[in-house]
Amino acid sequence: MSPSEQDLQTQKLYTNLDAIQRTNPVLGERICWPVGDEHTRFDDSGTLLYQFHRTWFELEPDATTVAHLGQNCRGDETIFLAGIGLGTQLRDLLERFPHSSIIAWDRDPWMLRLALRQYDYSQAVLTGKLQFRLGADVLNEPDILNRAELVTHHNLGVIYHREIELLKTAPHPKIALLRQGALYIDDMANAFRRQGYGVYTLDTDHLSAEEMEFTVKQLGARVLGSVNYTRGLAEFCEGANLKLVCYEIDPSLVHPTPASSSTSHVHIFSYRKSNVAEFKNAGFANVSYLPLASDIERRCPQTLEAEDKAMYAPSVSFVGASLVTDGQTFRDEFIQHYVEWRNQPSAIDEATEKLQSAWDEQSRDYSRYVLADALNEQFGDFLAAMKQTHPHLDLEMMAAQTPAAEKRLSYVATLAPYGIRVWGDTGWALLREYGVDYTGQYANHHEDLPKVYSGSTINVDIGRLYQSDIVTMRVFDTLACGGFLITEHNDALLELFEPDVELVTYRTAQELTAKVDYYLKHPEEARAIAERGRQAVIERHTMRQRFDSIFGAAAIS
Repeated sequence: MSPSEQDLQTQKLYTNLDAIQRTNPVLGERICWPVGDEHTRFDDSGTLLYQFHRTWFELEPDATTVAHLGQNCRGDETIFLAGIGLGTQLRDLLERFPHSSIIAWDRDPWMLRLALRQYDYSQAVLTGKLQFRLGADVLNEPDILNRAELVTHHNLGVIYHREIELLKTAPHPKIALLRQGALYIDDMANAFRRQGYGVYTLDTDHLSAEEMEFTVKQLGARVLGSVNYTRGLAEFCEGANLKLVCYEIDPSLVHPTPASSSTSHVHIFSYRKSNVAEFKNAGFANVSYLPLASDIERRCPQTLEAEDKAMYAPSVSFVGASLVTDGQTFRDEFIQHYVEWRNQPSAIDEATEKLQSAWDEQSRDYSRYVLADALNEQFGDFLAAMKQTHPHLDLEMMAAQTPAAEKRLSYVATLAPYGIRVWGDTGWALLREYGVDYTGQYANHHEDLPKVYSGSTINVDIGRLYQSDIVTMRVFDTLACGGFLITEHNDALLELFEPDVELVTYRTAQELTAKVDYYLKHPEEARAIAERGRQAVIERHTMRQRFDSIFGAAAIS
């Protein structure tokens, strides 16, 4: 973008802000509060890209799509636009329906700020034809959909689906806030709804402290639900008088930070027993072990059509991250910390050599986790020093990403002769030369996963090297879909499932290969085990059961 274009956009922003300040001074002030922008970026062509979960995509609809969307709009006296984006649809609605008044809402102040740079809305704002709403503002008008035609942004309508659902079912006697997230977050939302709550998303990663406080007060919320814990949540919730309910489901590269406030209002449930001790050592009072589970309504057996079988019915499948990129990223970060500690740029080679020695020790046997001892042998003084200066940084897990990737690649490669097909990141492309069928894509959690787990003759679970003490999400979801599963043997698994009855286990790559070979030759045995595995999930490991436990322990009612 040229300097003159930047100046023009800045001028539009100030002109629009001036109009908003005159008509809604509180909103004008809030738009100017600090806000995160890491979830958006412009590419070289000037196209806005938006990050949702792991994926970057073009946010704005093209002209053809906008025209089509406009044709589907009736043009009622009042139009409510849910999701503004860069304002492409908003601009079209203003031009297409000059006699309609428009209420344009966005949950994201950064998005609203970007939109105000694209077009001059000042006259429409000053005349009352256009009113902007931000965040929880829209819930001050619970009857909005009774008096306005709903139009959703081409992409943001999907991302803001909880807020749109909240409006459709308003009013609500009580509101639960829910941190933005991906896996399990919709299940938590449904659990709150079963308790009679309306659910509103609080984007704690990008909103200012001022906007978050404003939202809590505006909605009168008294509880915040979160999938995974992040630093500062306990303190924020204490200051906002919120009960915090957190379900930990993912590994973290940082140890829990000791809370600087009381934690009596915090209830943490972790998928990993060792995490319970870590949180308690950090001063959290209410921490419990709670294994993962599956949503049996979304994860259920699928009948594949003929066209789907070619993709979703391989003899053997694996779905998940290769961890290759993570390994490279965290290897560099580990080395950088070492170089800073040594205070010698030349220490890069030294750190690289020491890391490789530790990795070589681990690579001799991936069925046993020996990396911690190997790292202490190579980096003892460094790790001890970092524990004092950076106590919450998990350097061991950083270093473990590379051998974790090598383990997964190695195990999958051994199954190439059996026609294994893999869904995941581009790191898996490294195995194509060995005959592994990499699809070149992630498996969509809502559409692809149930088909893969149902259609594959054998589903393989290869855990992360440094997490040999958990039962993975893949286990519960595969069994819920009626899929036959071979997974790694560990004590946590034995507490939840019966090996060789509800699923099959292995300890080494050689044992994995042997069992894949056996069950491909004995599919009737595999199907019987899969049926019992599905029944086990239905009876003991549903998402609803887990959240009933969470809400009971945390006294959510």
